[in-house]
Amino acid sequence: APTANADVAPAVATDAAITVTDSAALDSLLAVASTRLLDPRSTGVAAALEQRGRTADAFVLLTRVVAADSTTPCRSCDALPVLARVAYAADSSGVGETALRRWMQRDATAPEPVRRLAQQLVREGRFAEAAVLVDSAKSRGASTLWARQQRMERAMAGGFWPVARDLVVDSTAEGMTGARARWWRVAFERLRGRPASAAAFARPLLATGVPAIAGQLDAALAQEVRAAVVTALLDAGDVNGARTVLAEPVARRDSAPLLLDDVALRGRVLAAQSDSTALRTLVDSVAASPMPTIDARTLALRGYLRGLAAATRGAHGEALPHFEAALRVDRVTAPAINVALARSLTALGRPADAIPVLRAATRAPILPTGATAEPFPAVREQLALAHAAIGARDSARVHARIVLDAWNESEAVMRVRTNALRRAVGLGRRPRTDSAAAGAP
Repeated sequence: APTANADVAPAVATDAAITVTDSAALDSLLAVASTRLLDPRSTGVAAALEQRGRTADAFVLLTRVVAADSTTPCRSCDALPVLARVAYAADSSGVGETALRRWMQRDATAPEPVRRLAQQLVREGRFAEAAVLVDSAKSRGASTLWARQQRMERAMAGGFWPVARDLVVDSTAEGMTGARARWWRVAFERLRGRPASAAAFARPLLATGVPAIAGQLDAALAQEVRAAVVTALLDAGDVNGARTVLAEPVARRDSAPLLLDDVALRGRVLAAQSDSTALRTLVDSVAASPMPTIDARTLALRGYLRGLAAATRGAHGEALPHFEAALRVDRVTAPAINVALARSLTALGRPADAIPVLRAATRAPILPTGATAEPFPAVREQLALAHAAIGARDSARVHARIVLDAWNESEAVMRVRTNALRRAVGLGRRPRTDSAAAGAP
């Protein structure tokens, strides 16, 4: 039985040991931590597992750590935020919510657990509960600006488009910097099926390789803007424009994951061109170039690229294990991978298996998050098509209506998709317009 108060063995006791990346050494750490659950360093072992993409192992260890702790005050308090994060990536939102609520109880003044829980509830469609948490977070020190951004996210996620537009357009007056306000407008335009407009709003943020709007974005967010421009242009059918953006310099923090993000974006461009030969060459070059660090995101992006290369040449059976390996790292926050896997499953005659993969992606962040972002209406579009393929017409129409509401004032290139979606699910006309904003947050 696990012991509550024994020290981690001296051979694995140092902080340096907890940051090892060698799989065998990490297995040794896990074996020791599993028998000494309440040693504080067990949480560090779980974090190292998470960093190496071993989300399932981290999840199991952390749930055992928290379950073993009956002390007051808790000895495993440091494990709660890590468990919440890992549970979200593993698509175990119930466990994550329990961890966040315990964290809120243990620390009655910290705003962070309340902010994170509100965000999770929004992504699950529990908008009224999320709204209640905003006042609690503000009483703990969360900013008015955060509260407004949370309301914006709630309005977009719930499809309250007139409310969302008013909040986004007026955001500068509410204390956002020009750059941050423009970034929310980019997200709004993407969700509304206007990718060319989204790219146009985002482009000034990348002027001369650094953000040029008041209140500059940091380098990491500049890279996310770059990814949003490229993927928006691809949706708009402007592959040459996407290639041009990728050829431009961008501010970086010297980061291998950011460099790999660029590679993943190039992969998406090549896939849009159906250039399987160039994509295979790109994948080979990544495999031959050792990264300074191998973290979870690196592993996920490498798996995504390999799967994309196989799927682009029609080898969907070969693509599956690569996409699945990428999603073992994170099932929720990289929805482009979920969509790619779902398309391969459907191509292999397995649309029913695509449905849980896509359902996990509906809980992804509203704001774009790099090379593997996908607007949530696009995920719902694939869910509608998957349900239609198995004859679940009612479920297909539920998802299709969410898409059609979001894209009811879309650009022409997206109307091609909405028309095809209507035909697939048997909807002959738009179900409702922007006037349907009852229940808006």
